[in-house]
Amino acid sequence: MFAIYIRRYPNLGVEIVAVMSAETSGILLSFSMPKGQMTKEQRQRWKPYAALLSGNMTEKHYKLICELHADLYAHKYHEPCTCSPKRIKEWIYQINKIYAL
Repeated sequence: MFAIYIRRYPNLGVEIVAVMSAETSGILLSFSMPKGQMTKEQRQRWKPYAALLSGNMTEKHYKLICELHADLYAHKYHEPCTCSPKRIKEWIYQINKIYAL
């Protein structure tokens, strides 16, 4: 379930402020819109993993995904459950979208 929060500006339109997601565990997560770019240090740290989309990942890779996503999408650091790879794959896709810019 997602909720999208928007800000309306008279004569200018709307701006998406944040997207909220409720995990099946009941934890409410807030994902603000991305900053739009990675720092040079973040790009260097992500480069070895940018092409990895499947297979086993190390704990170091998993924590890097969580850290980068939290910073790039301005939300509290959170480690999603590893029992289902759906959310972590989504985060990898989102990080790669910013990396490609």
